[in-house]
Amino acid sequence: WKATRVLAGIELPSGEGAVDPKLLEAAQKRKDKVEEFPVRFIRNGDRVVADREFNAEQEELSVNKQTVDAQWRASNPNVLTLTYPTGGVTEV
Repeated sequence: WKATRVLAGIELPSGEGAVDPKLLEAAQKRKDKVEEFPVRFIRNGDRVVADREFNAEQEELSVNKQTVDAQWRASNPNVLTLTYPTGGVTEV
């Protein structure tokens, strides 16, 4: 599968002061640009679910041009851990 998305708008209900300026600048650069990246789905018992590990790695590579190490298990689907090249770790 291939995901295609476009950031159509940015809303800041609490104002620009409530947002990290670097995050806002990055979002503004992505506005109205088509982003495409591969995604896949896997079987989890009798269900088909998004492979969050693969999808996160592909999104980061395609959109942000960086390789991340994603850790995820279909048996515990709410926890996705990303390790960035800088050594930073984020749970999504």
